[in-house]
Amino acid sequence: MNDYSSDVELIKNSRSLDEIASIAKRYSAKATKDGGILYSGRIGEVSSGTLSV
Repeated sequence: MNDYSSDVELIKNSRSLDEIASIAKRYSAKATKDGGILYSGRIGEVSSGTLSV
């Protein structure tokens, strides 16, 4: 099982969309479970970052 907590923290502390994009690009659009959450932008009206924590 992978631990994505460090990337989630980086996303939370990002100061620009470019920083967030550089983190998200590390994950495939076909990633499953937590990796897929990090790749996604929004899921319905909830951000993927909120769902991951």
